[in-house]
Amino acid sequence: MLLKRLTPFYFFSLFIIVFHSLLNPANETYWLYFGLEGFLYGTTVAVRLLGIVILMQTFFITTPPGQIFQTFSSWHPDLGMIMLLLLGLLPIMRDEMEVSSQAQQTRGLSWGNFKEKLFAYLALLIPVIIKSLFRAQQMSYLLYLRGYSGARLYYELEPAWAKGFRWLIVLSGSFFLINIYARFIN
Repeated sequence: MLLKRLTPFYFFSLFIIVFHSLLNPANETYWLYFGLEGFLYGTTVAVRLLGIVILMQTFFITTPPGQIFQTFSSWHPDLGMIMLLLLGLLPIMRDEMEVSSQAQQTRGLSWGNFKEKLFAYLALLIPVIIKSLFRAQQMSYLLYLRGYSGARLYYELEPAWAKGFRWLIVLSGSFFLINIYARFIN
């Protein structure tokens, strides 16, 4: 399941590597049109991005939304609500993207060359973004009407689930320190 969720990031990472291989101004050693320095830099950026995405996906897969809400609410009351609403909206946006894609294909959307693909993605994204903004506005009205004030309902020093996820914090911290070391020492 984790590999399926990472599929778009593989293509994005490949794009980052190719982009830096071709256009990085620090390129001095070339193989055909690809620069070695840009390739190494692009690979470093892509691996860092994939590491962050894998950590976040692991966190979201292993942690129930209620516990995420409780933890973020302990930092700031509104932050927990924002995260809970965001986690609820992402599947809805994915479904809307599929519906918009089917509707545009019914209308004869062309996926030919690069320019047509760019316009096709714009034709898909614009309705999804507009619907999402409208949905966010409606949710804010609902929260206001229901009297949401962001007041803390409980005070807890450390949630019970956080003891089991200290490994995730240690792993992400070590990943951060390794990247800092690799960036400034090498």
